Amino acid sequence: MSESIPPQCPECDSSNLKLSRVAPAEHERGEEWVTHVSCESCSEYTEWYE
Repeated sequence: MSESIPPQCPECDSSNLKLSRVAPAEHERGEEWVTHVSCESCSEYTEWYE
């Protein structure tokens, strides 16, 4: 089971999260597409999800 992407930033509680789908050729996390999540309000939160 994969982790759920939070509805808001766990650092600052903002809902201003940027989600980006990243192709395997553009990351070093394996052969699958992944999702990169970052907070555009505080810039403290960034996480990868498979």
